[in-house]
Amino acid sequence: MNRAGNVTAELTQNLKYLHLPTVRQCYEEVARQAERESLSYERYLHELVQRECEERQENRITKMLRESQLPLEKSLEAFDTKRLPAKAARQMRSLLDGSFLERTDNVTCCRPSARNWYERDTACSSQVARCLCRNC
Repeated sequence: MNRAGNVTAELTQNLKYLHLPTVRQCYEEVARQAERESLSYERYLHELVQRECEERQENRITKMLRESQLPLEKSLEAFDTKRLPAKAARQMRSLLDGSFLERTDNVTCCRPSARNWYERDTACSSQVARCLCRNC
């Protein structure tokens, strides 16, 4: 095996040992891109680390949503907001913009046990969970 093959194999093993799956998967592609664009070593490393961070964030969100046991088919995009009363629509927009996080307000959901409220709260909860994870 030639020297380049040894380096590639060793690098792959080290990245596996360090638990950097995204870097391991894309470092060769990013290296070719860096050569084409004459990127510095820092820019190359930044691109690799950025991809790893984004992938970990997505995995974290997926894991937290799975653990929340919220029905994933109930999404905000599928919810018909026109069915909501004006006050509820305002409250929902306030929750979804995430401004309560900056104000560190507590959020308590109290609702009648009607089906449309369940769908709205579930869709809203999923969206808020995504928002919370991205702001961590």
